[in-house]
Amino acid sequence: MIVFDALNHTYTEDGALLPSVTTVLAAEGFYDPRQFAPGSADRGTGVHLITQLLDEGMRELASYTLDPLYPYALAWEKFKQHTGAEFIGIEVMVGGKELGAAGMVDRFAEIRGKLWLLDIKSGYKMAWHPIQTAGYKYLSRRSCRRGSVYLKDTGKYELVEHAERYDEVVWKAALITHRWKREYAA
Repeated sequence: MIVFDALNHTYTEDGALLPSVTTVLAAEGFYDPRQFAPGSADRGTGVHLITQLLDEGMRELASYTLDPLYPYALAWEKFKQHTGAEFIGIEVMVGGKELGAAGMVDRFAEIRGKLWLLDIKSGYKMAWHPIQTAGYKYLSRRSCRRGSVYLKDTGKYELVEHAERYDEVVWKAALITHRWKREYAA
């Protein structure tokens, strides 16, 4: 069983530390965490919490009208309304020792009869996002479509499907390279 430590953002299984999808991607040079603007990580965490509370029925959209993150919540509600997304899983841990990594899928959803793996974003599109969702798909062992839902501070959203066939190959190469470096180059 995978255990997630939210404070340190680490995953372990049977005492073994598992790298997260984003840890692998950062370590292998797909992105540099220092490139993000100050406060963007806090915004992302806040948006994830709000969307989770909305989707689990713990809060209503109206309760966020005075919150600075309200436009993101509004965009999320519009996405759900426009696509008819029905959530099969919310914040689902995937991976394990056997696969060599772990991660948290924001949503598994059925949209127009198709299973989707969705990553919620409150920032700009970046080239590594499709590799990230490929990593989650690999670790989930599910056959599904992948995409990111970009929520805007204008109350709008954009669903971008990640359909490039090489994404999953690139993810596997990054994971193998990361594993090799940890075992042999340390």
